[in-house]
Amino acid sequence: MDKKILNYINQLEGWKTAIKSLHWNAKSLEQHKLCDDIASVIADFQDQVSEVEQSIHGNLPFNQLKGTPYHITNLSKFVNDVINDSIKMYDSLSNSDDYIGMKSDFESFISEMQRKRYLVNFTEKKRAIEAESRKIAHDVAKKLNEERRRNKLNNIINESIRKSIQEIL
Repeated sequence: MDKKILNYINQLEGWKTAIKSLHWNAKSLEQHKLCDDIASVIADFQDQVSEVEQSIHGNLPFNQLKGTPYHITNLSKFVNDVINDSIKMYDSLSNSDDYIGMKSDFESFISEMQRKRYLVNFTEKKRAIEAESRKIAHDVAKKLNEERRRNKLNNIINESIRKSIQEIL
C-alpha cells in the first residue's frame, strides 16, 4: 500500500474520532445529526479509498490503521480542514490511469463535504439568529418589568400625594 495513501486513511480515521467527540458535545439537535451525517460520509469515503488502493497496491498491512489525532474545536473549522486536506491529497495523487477512479472518488467526497459546509454554515447562522432573538426577548421583558415597577412606584407616589392633599384640604 502506498505510504501517502495509508497516511491519508489514518487521517480519515482520526477525523472519524474527532467528529464523534463534537457529536457527543453538540450544541443543538441539528448539529448532533449533522455530525453523524459527516461521520458517515467520512467512514464511507475511507472504506472506498482503502479498497481502491488495495486493488492497486495490495492489502493494508495489519496494525497500520492508526488514527491521526485531530484537535477539534468547532464544526465549521473541522469541515474546512477536511476539505482543504482532501484537496491537497487529491492534488498529490498520481496522474497514472490507476488513480482515475480514486480521483473521481475524491472529487465526489470533496463536493459532498462542501455541501456539508453549506449546511454547517446554515445551522450556525440559524443558531446565531435564535440566540439574538432570545437576547432581544430577554431585553424587552427586562424593560417591561422595569416599566411596570416604575408605573407601580408612580401610582404609589401619586396615591400618597392625593391622600396628603386630601388631608390638607
